[in-house]
Amino acid sequence: MTGVLAGARRISPVAPLVAALLLLAIHFYGHSSAGAFLEISRHAPADLMIAIQDAIISDVFLLLGGALVVAALAPWRWRTSELPPPWANWHAAGVLAGMAAVPLLWLILQLSEGASSPIGITGVRIFADEFLLFMLAGVVALGVLASARWVSPVAAVIAGAPLFAVGLFTLVDPALAQAVIDRLVYGQTWQPVTENLAASGWLVLFGGMLLAAGAMPGRWLRAPRPVPGGPAPTAGPASGQPLNLEP
Repeated sequence: MTGVLAGARRISPVAPLVAALLLLAIHFYGHSSAGAFLEISRHAPADLMIAIQDAIISDVFLLLGGALVVAALAPWRWRTSELPPPWANWHAAGVLAGMAAVPLLWLILQLSEGASSPIGITGVRIFADEFLLFMLAGVVALGVLASARWVSPVAAVIAGAPLFAVGLFTLVDPALAQAVIDRLVYGQTWQPVTENLAASGWLVLFGGMLLAAGAMPGRWLRAPRPVPGGPAPTAGPASGQPLNLEP
């Protein structure tokens, strides 16, 4: 749902903005005081109380809400004109952007999961506000990848596919996933946090968000690139007028 709200061209940007404000309200209210945190927990369903507490502590509501705000307030979401033709190497640049975003998003989600884990990630953050800086970087990266019209949707697909695949693999076969993580990830700090992140469902959530946003048809439909020296059509079948092919 978050991917559709962030990436669908036919949905008004007011929709992701309203959803984002609700998520951000939960985040900031839950962090305002211990009493507010307990009040949210008290009104949550009993079987979801622990999960909601972890989501508040790990800033998942901040990541989701912030990404939807970035997607909603982006100038290109408010334009109703036809998208410009794609520039040269549009998809190739999207592949590079998606590959660069994967380690950044993985690190941010590990820090987020570590904040709600009793294990934590000691020795990673240099100062207290660095955690917030990482979360803001994740907000911008998720929002831009999910909504940008000037970036190929391949970027969102490539960034989201590894996260979604690892999260889904862990949910389907937790024992095998833990064995793979134990073999590939070393250290008393990163190994348990990676296991917790893979089992938390956040990878499926954020990876699925990017996959859904990248799969939106409006992200792929573009006007054809003009052929140098060739005739430029003045109208098309959509307008009900014949094409003017005269030079």
